[in-house]
Amino acid sequence: MNRGWVKRAAGGDEKAFGQIVDRYKGYLMATILPIVRDPDEAQDVLQDIFWQAYRSLPHFCGGNLKFWLARIAVKFKYDGWSWRRQYLDFVPAIP
Repeated sequence: MNRGWVKRAAGGDEKAFGQIVDRYKGYLMATILPIVRDPDEAQDVLQDIFWQAYRSLPHFCGGNLKFWLARIAVKFKYDGWSWRRQYLDFVPAIP
């Protein structure tokens, strides 16, 4: 991955972040699908992982982006998908 894409994405460039998503979504899906075992739920988890990555990207210190994203995915798994639950707690119920 071009370090320029990472730097621009960390600065808020959505197109650059889209390039990162396009490049790594297959790898991350292959990582989380055996854990979640439901393609729809895996898609939701994948979105949550990329959201966490987007928020954390300014703190990325370099190195292998693929492994950094995988670490977020594994941490997400061990946290019991708590990020998703925290988000859903703030979404108001639709009457």
